[in-house]
Amino acid sequence: MFIAIVCIVIAFGGVWAFRASAGKPLNSPVVSQALSKRSQTGLKGAEAALKVKNAKVKSSMKFDIDCVGKSEQQLREYFLSNPCKGLARAYIRIGDIRRNLVLVAISWVEMPSVASAEEYGALVFDDVGNVIELSREVKTLNHITYEDRVYTSGVEGVFVWQVEVKPASSKVSEIEMNDILERSRQ
Repeated sequence: MFIAIVCIVIAFGGVWAFRASAGKPLNSPVVSQALSKRSQTGLKGAEAALKVKNAKVKSSMKFDIDCVGKSEQQLREYFLSNPCKGLARAYIRIGDIRRNLVLVAISWVEMPSVASAEEYGALVFDDVGNVIELSREVKTLNHITYEDRVYTSGVEGVFVWQVEVKPASSKVSEIEMNDILERSRQ
């Protein structure tokens, strides 16, 4: 059942419209269909590749249009003068939080042009900042930082993707981390 409430207010010679609907927050970001499709396909592909190794995986994804608020360091400054069109952030939890947990952070940023995507992609490649990992917003995972992680990134047209792999313990070997990174490539 879908319920929509529409209210139009005429005040001071202008028209303002507000809409509320059941089950969907008003501040839900609207990203392009291309970003939505690209990121969901990428996440499903990474999950499938990781499950091949019999890994227990769980994932989550969020969309946003606030690249400034969801980035750090020089990337934040870049987005202030070069706004993105949209952002998708996801994480994949591999294993158990009490044992050999590994987090995979994936981000996709849609830029307005190929030139701006290449410029942003060069900053990501140089590791001068970061899109804030979605797992850092999860209470049970926010203590895990992505320092000393392995990562890769790429540019495809107007999209820039980045994958970071971070084990929660030192029991995960570098070989395993690189294998997870390769299986999670976008």
